[in-house]
Amino acid sequence: MLTDREILTLADESEISVFSAGRKIASEICENSVKVVIGGSVSVIKKNGKKNLLMRIVGSGGILGVASVFTEKKENISCIYAIKEATILFITHEKMQHLILKNKNFAEKYIRLLTSKIHFLNHRVKAYTSGSAETRLAFHILSLDESRNGCVEVGVSKTDLADMLDIGRASLYRALDALTEKKIIEYRKTEIIILDRENLKKISEA
Repeated sequence: MLTDREILTLADESEISVFSAGRKIASEICENSVKVVIGGSVSVIKKNGKKNLLMRIVGSGGILGVASVFTEKKENISCIYAIKEATILFITHEKMQHLILKNKNFAEKYIRLLTSKIHFLNHRVKAYTSGSAETRLAFHILSLDESRNGCVEVGVSKTDLADMLDIGRASLYRALDALTEKKIIEYRKTEIIILDRENLKKISEA
């Protein structure tokens, strides 16, 4: 909802940093900013005891921090790391506030985005607490495919993936085999290829 001129002005007045692969995404304004991935890809990691759980993989054009930019809490519930060399644009709380107050269309789109995230989280809780192994796996695959290119970087071992979905390894293997046999996905060493997005979505909503 921004004009080309507004986008150029925003980029010119904001911090842009490049992070090498494996490096943690951080800056002096990182905690209180919206982060736009304008090159490369990043992973969102949440610590669970001694384990690091992969929550999301965000590619070029992806946005992070849209909900936390206005929070008063300072602690980060997750960490962001560059998978490949990543270029990040940091938009401060003050600039976001200015855009919302000055641009009604932008404000409405922003509210719609936050609402969709609440809906997504509610769906996620339902899928992970009452869904079958296939349902949890299907939902997880779709949630990782933010760019909707059909190629999902798993990023963790099968053991860690089973832990993330709160299912046993045997259940995970059965779910992977079932989705593969139905030609809904193709599983590779580090990637999952989505072959039938419509049926994968139906299973995630079962």
